[in-house]
Amino acid sequence: MAKKEIKTKFSEDIIKKIIKLAAHGVNNENIENILHIEKGSIEQYAKKSSGFTREMQIAPVKIDIEVETALFKRAIGYETTEDHWIYTPIFTEGIDEPELKLKEIRKVKKFVPADASSALIWLYNRMGERWSKNPA
Repeated sequence: MAKKEIKTKFSEDIIKKIIKLAAHGVNNENIENILHIEKGSIEQYAKKSSGFTREMQIAPVKIDIEVETALFKRAIGYETTEDHWIYTPIFTEGIDEPELKLKEIRKVKKFVPADASSALIWLYNRMGERWSKNPA
């Protein structure tokens, strides 16, 4: 009997899903189960596509950088802009509830202050010997 050939051609949508799951630390076997892909097909595809292999390797690093950036912003405080939607009521005769009509959208700048817990996490991880809870 001939060995069953593994399907190794993936659509762009499946490739994006595989990389996203890999970025979150899901291993190939579990990705194949989640996406209902034949066992071993991710490994086979990786052997044929160096670009895919590279994306699988850097996906978790990209996520780590995003988290690190968010933690750093939270540790030092940051400015953000929010949209505030302002409505005016329009009363119609015979209807108890007024209809709301959009009057304007205001851009409001806000400052989110630094968070001490985030700063401590940052310092423990970056300067552990200096900021350790249990110095040696």
